[in-house]
Amino acid sequence: MKICFNNNYYMQHDSDRVVLSATPFAKEKGVRWFSMIHPFYAMLFSLISTPKEKKEAIMAISYFFSISKEKAEKLIEPFINNDEHKSAIYEGIKSFFPKDVIVQAEEIYDYEEYEPKQFIFKNVDTEFRRMKLAPYSILLIINNNDSVKFEVVQPRLSR
Repeated sequence: MKICFNNNYYMQHDSDRVVLSATPFAKEKGVRWFSMIHPFYAMLFSLISTPKEKKEAIMAISYFFSISKEKAEKLIEPFINNDEHKSAIYEGIKSFFPKDVIVQAEEIYDYEEYEPKQFIFKNVDTEFRRMKLAPYSILLIINNNDSVKFEVVQPRLSR
């Protein structure tokens, strides 16, 4: 079975943390998500940002993090086709995850390729709630009777 990071979500830098959010395309399908995650998980998901056989993904994770294949499998298993929201704690920082973070690759027709090195930070800040580099959305009020919400697509600061 080939697996891949779900293309309904994307990860991006926001200074010294990683934002996991639903893509604009996913929002059209009713998928909503926005959370700060520990860079460890961003690096983990980046290792399977392109479709890979599950065994190949486990080996890549095992090699990158210098852990056993069993530990690598335990790391990704809860995120594969998960039908509930998940939370996990790493280095005392709690991260929240949406449904179906990792899916079967047959369901993926387009994907964003990430590299683990994109998510290496000197400091990690998941406490500050506002976006640091750019706003997540903007509300423009035309007059007192109408309001229009424009979503600003975050610039991807990858590569």
